[in-house]
Amino acid sequence: MKKKYRQIVCAAATVILMSSACSAANPDTAYKEAVQTMAAHPEGEYVILLNLKMPITSIALADTIDLQEKPFKVKSVVTLSSLNKTDSPFAAVYVEQDGDHLNIYSGRSQMDKMLWNKQVRPLKNKAPLADAFGTERSIMSGVKAVDIVGLNQYKVVFDARRIYDNTDKENWEKEGLGSQQAEIAAQALQALQQAGDVSFVVTIDPKTKRIIHVAGLLTDQVQTVARAVASRVNGSEKAKALVREMIDHSCMTITVDSKPLPDGISI
Repeated sequence: MKKKYRQIVCAAATVILMSSACSAANPDTAYKEAVQTMAAHPEGEYVILLNLKMPITSIALADTIDLQEKPFKVKSVVTLSSLNKTDSPFAAVYVEQDGDHLNIYSGRSQMDKMLWNKQVRPLKNKAPLADAFGTERSIMSGVKAVDIVGLNQYKVVFDARRIYDNTDKENWEKEGLGSQQAEIAAQALQALQQAGDVSFVVTIDPKTKRIIHVAGLLTDQVQTVARAVASRVNGSEKAKALVREMIDHSCMTITVDSKPLPDGISI
């Protein structure tokens, strides 16, 4: 009986080891499972940090987003710091579901005061938004390749061709975006396409199957967009040359950290 029990335990251990090896050997599966988990249960705190370094200065933009599933609430607070000087939050957004509509409160700091604006966006029905989380089927849409680069770390490459489609601009205008704003957005996204594919290193917690860290280099993308914008700005050739030099010697990184909502948080 004991021998048979040991055989069962050994067989189970073998199955677990084989399944773990298969998961590690198939990075697409590990990444897809993590994205599915995050899509179905996005509740948590996310910190997005953009660091822009230029020859004469450096700027860091941090956006802390707290998301609660039920009842659906979101808080986003953006802070900006430059030359190691941290400013107070200069922008904030609060979103809450109230039956069949969303209440959106957006604030922007002006003259050391936060000025607020409220918008109401209708929903299709009163069903909790959380009920629809994870129903998106195109989870791997735009993903070109996934490769293992370290322990629980994966390099994910996104296809630049999916950034913009010729029909996007028309759809934006149908949704109410002004033609001028749509044109600016289209030009920016087309410039991003020219910069090529975008890659990020994604860290996945194997226990929770959640993405806990994302890091990427956006220098090529930022430089390409900045050059496109600078080419349309009026000015002397000397001024344009100075701007081009600053652009060519700038770099940008992005990180996204995810963790559970802090205990006792009130959004």
